[in-house]
Amino acid sequence: VEQDIRALMEEAEDLQQEVLRLVAADAEVFEPLARAYAIPKDDPQRAAVMEHALRTACTVPLDIMRACCRAIDLHREFGAKGSALAISDVGCGVACCQAALKAASLNVFINTKSMADRAYAGQIDAEADALLETYVQRAEQVFAQVAGRFR
Repeated sequence: VEQDIRALMEEAEDLQQEVLRLVAADAEVFEPLARAYAIPKDDPQRAAVMEHALRTACTVPLDIMRACCRAIDLHREFGAKGSALAISDVGCGVACCQAALKAASLNVFINTKSMADRAYAGQIDAEADALLETYVQRAEQVFAQVAGRFR
């Protein structure tokens, strides 16, 4: 499985770079939202500016959620194919990915909650909910499999 592990490592390194880029982007997309909240409530442009900023502020955390899901899948493969000497790293990594997935979802939900376009917010919420439903459980399964190897 050495070739498989090399390919997984390469994919993991690419994903790591993507996540680092997304973390920086998340801070960037929050800035317009922070400015939008400062617009006086009686300003006729506020609603449109706010809606645009909320939509933009959701995109990156949702991308982070998707990346976390890919990382959980990678950890599952590492757990199945990787060295027994590094199996605890799989458990630690999948736990961190699960926590990051949940954390990113909060940044999605806080923004969709304030959106005026409830249909669009519902679409985003539905995708985030589906990712959570599938991948929180998947991460827990990987963690349990790893922990089971020690008992």
